[in-house]
Amino acid sequence: LRESLELLEGSGPQERSVRAAFERSWLQLSPLQQRVLGHLALLPQPVDRAMLRDVVQVPLPAVASLVDRSLVQADGHGRFTLHALIRRQAAPHAIDAPQLLARHAHHTARRLHGLSRAARLAQLDTQIEHVRAAWAWALGRPEPTVLAALAPVFVLNDSEHGPLGGALPALREAAALLETRLAREDAAGPSAQALAVTLGEISDLEFRLGNLHGAEQAARRALALGDAGLHDPLRQTDALMTLYSVHWQRGELAEAEAIVPRYREAARAAGSRQREASSYTLAGLTDSALGRYDSALEHYLTARRLLEELGETASLPTVLNNTGSLLRKMKRHAEAIRVLEEGLQWARQHGAAGPRPSLLANLAVVHEEIGDHAAMLRTTERALEAARVVTEPYTLMRALLAHGRALARRDGDLAAASAPVWQALRLARRMGSNSDALACLVSAARIAALCGRRDAAVAALRWVSGRPGLPPVESNAAREALAALAAPDADAAADGGEFAADADVEEVLAWLAPAPAPGER
Repeated sequence: LRESLELLEGSGPQERSVRAAFERSWLQLSPLQQRVLGHLALLPQPVDRAMLRDVVQVPLPAVASLVDRSLVQADGHGRFTLHALIRRQAAPHAIDAPQLLARHAHHTARRLHGLSRAARLAQLDTQIEHVRAAWAWALGRPEPTVLAALAPVFVLNDSEHGPLGGALPALREAAALLETRLAREDAAGPSAQALAVTLGEISDLEFRLGNLHGAEQAARRALALGDAGLHDPLRQTDALMTLYSVHWQRGELAEAEAIVPRYREAARAAGSRQREASSYTLAGLTDSALGRYDSALEHYLTARRLLEELGETASLPTVLNNTGSLLRKMKRHAEAIRVLEEGLQWARQHGAAGPRPSLLANLAVVHEEIGDHAAMLRTTERALEAARVVTEPYTLMRALLAHGRALARRDGDLAAASAPVWQALRLARRMGSNSDALACLVSAARIAALCGRRDAAVAALRWVSGRPGLPPVESNAAREALAALAAPDADAAADGGEFAADADVEEVLAWLAPAPAPGER
């Protein structure tokens, strides 16, 4: 815009007349019209009627008079914009800019604070530039109440529109500023509350990016704020959710299970039935991993019932994804397909991209188990496409493993089918999750068997089964794969035969299927 204006100024009398024409128009405006146009020029676009009322503080007819003069554009739906050149010309004339920007930041925070996920999503398309401007204003103070209200909005925008992690630098900057301010304030004051919210969002993003250590650090710092005097059970549930997820990802099921009653207690203390429903989802996940399938199903059904009673159908895809996965484990494949398809329908209805990759990956596994390999391949391709939009490492890893097995069933080409496994293993290592690395090896063994290397697959699965402290999920997966190959289970040959006990996953995988050349990865 600056370059365009410089060109206009330097190209001769005709072009310079654009600025002169604006100045003539400006002088013909009433003081009220001048104030309105200057304020509109300072705000992100578009500006709707609520913002005109609460931020610009002007009656609608005053804006309509500017529309009549072609200085403001109306879209017919209550939203107003200025052409970029008019904004550039009018902004220097604005008066009371600090007060305007403060009203704008607080208005944006109030508007989005406390909304459901679905309601926030509906606002993001027109409000995200307002959120960014309000956030920048709040960082400059810092203003805790605005930061606390907008931090979750940044993460939601990341989740739905990417890039995942794009908000982390801004969140970390806010956390550092709030830590400094907290040193001069009451431990239960607004800075502590805003810091707890910000740390919760950081820990959530770190986890989804695969940085389990960073996620755990941020979650534990948030919990420490509670120990220091901040009573905020909602923030406590956020931190506990992240800690549960970290333990789960590491295969530390006893530690994860111990968090569930603490999470439920905090949810009830906060009066949040939606989070109470989430506590039943967590209990179901743990029970499912430990083989307590009937109990897990009961927990999932309870979570669904609570969400439906609340009308929180935007949260249903996650519960349905977990329920479908469980029904698959229970060999109730027809029900699993129905539940997973229902989850996809809810995700589409709410425009939610986040749950789709997991739903599709689980659906692909169901197709695999019932022998519909064409449907499996189609579904893994959809899962990969969805996972690359969301860019969560764990979700992408699962989609890659399923896609590798689908390729092996279609083509029997070990090199092509194992390439996605190597990609998945790199993601597992990035997350620091040994249990996920072992899951990659289980998939690689199944692929090797499909491509004619049955004996090698059996040896690799026995090695996996013999790992000390192997989490139940991976142990069961290895045993099931051995059973499918009609091979003796790990109790008969727990040492894996071909490999030393201290071998690593990469060594065994390279023996099964050589890593692709760097240009092919």
